[in-house]
Amino acid sequence: MINRDNYHAIKAYLRYQTEVLQRDPTTVCRHKLWLNHLLRWADTTTFADASDIRPVFPQYLLAGPCVNGQLTTPGVKRTCQGARAFFQWLNQARTASFPAITSSSWIETLRPPRLPAEPHKDHEAVTLEMVRALLAVTPNDLRTRRDKAAVAFLFLSGMRATAFCTLTLQCVDVASRAIKQFPTMGVKTKNLKAAVTYLYGIRDLLEVIAEWDTFLREHMPPNAHWFPRIEAPFGMQRLSTDPPGKIRRKGLNDGLKILFEQAGLTPMTAHSFRHGHALFGLKRARDVGDLKAVSMNLMHESLSITDGIYAIFSDNDLGERLARLSEDSGEDNERVEDALR
Repeated sequence: MINRDNYHAIKAYLRYQTEVLQRDPTTVCRHKLWLNHLLRWADTTTFADASDIRPVFPQYLLAGPCVNGQLTTPGVKRTCQGARAFFQWLNQARTASFPAITSSSWIETLRPPRLPAEPHKDHEAVTLEMVRALLAVTPNDLRTRRDKAAVAFLFLSGMRATAFCTLTLQCVDVASRAIKQFPTMGVKTKNLKAAVTYLYGIRDLLEVIAEWDTFLREHMPPNAHWFPRIEAPFGMQRLSTDPPGKIRRKGLNDGLKILFEQAGLTPMTAHSFRHGHALFGLKRARDVGDLKAVSMNLMHESLSITDGIYAIFSDNDLGERLARLSEDSGEDNERVEDALR
């Protein structure tokens, strides 16, 4: 049975995340999932006495949710971090209903246990070749034209799906390849970040984007969305000015799935285009400045975040590059041996 006061404490914390820290709903939802483990762990014991509960929270995660396949190694880490942040808030927001825990130093013990490293997994990423195969799909009805333009835009921009679905014509300047990802203009970015980002200059993909952009501006008002809803009354497709709904992202992924199937490719989600954008740029970067540019275009706080998420080289890339280094070394060794003869 869940302790009622514990439940209300977590509800108050989630409201704090939303109203004071102004975190986006997706982030708050993730925190809620992590803290559900905390509620089940404490059971009927009040959070004020959490330091007396056995097993301790990190060990509980290993013995319970991890075994059942609910949490991965990164999941255990994030859940422990979420629990630590919650208890730090609880001690600061102490009230009669939410008393501070009896041992404040115990909070620092909420750290993930050492776990065996999981094998590296390359990100599922769309390649430029895949994008061109998707753009070659026929027929070219209105919905297909829209979805093909989305394919080109997602790859060249690296935008998150939610931001893309809320992007208006006012935010797009195809001529300069600039995209205004501004929450004040209705774009729903992660953590309400704002930035001007840019499209890669791949000519054939830009032509698809420019054609769709011109078509939209001829038929839609400036505040219309770049990825508009399409209605089909009596089988006749037409553009809609309806604002993006909660399922617009699902509509985007559904359209992409159809394109992948028509192209004879394994379907991938909209987020795979973001991975493809990142890897395309990182693999072609010539110096730290190029790496930083890719990181900024992804709207990451720092280059270390980009490197940590994507890593520049996949396992195959790493093997190929080391093989080339070995070959170069062999040629150098031969030149040295010739000189010594």
